[in-house]
Amino acid sequence: MTINNDGSIQGELFSGYDVAYPSPNFGKETYRQYRERVSQQVKIGFHLGDLNWRDYEIYCKGSGVYEGWDADSII
Repeated sequence: MTINNDGSIQGELFSGYDVAYPSPNFGKETYRQYRERVSQQVKIGFHLGDLNWRDYEIYCKGSGVYEGWDADSII
C-alpha cells in the first residue's frame, strides 16, 4: 500500500475505493482525538485494516485502555 501526498491510497485496500488516509496530526491532536477522527472516517467507509501498523497503534492508544497510556496526551 502506498499513501500519496494528497492522502489517497494506492494498492490493496480493504475500504474498496480511493479514500483520504487519516494520518495523525503530530503535535496538534491527542491520541483520543485521532481515534475519534479515524472513527468518523470508518462511519463513511474507511476500513481500519487500511491503517499502517504505526497509525493503528496510535489509534489503539486513543481508547483510554491501552497499557495505561494517557489517551489525552498529544501525539
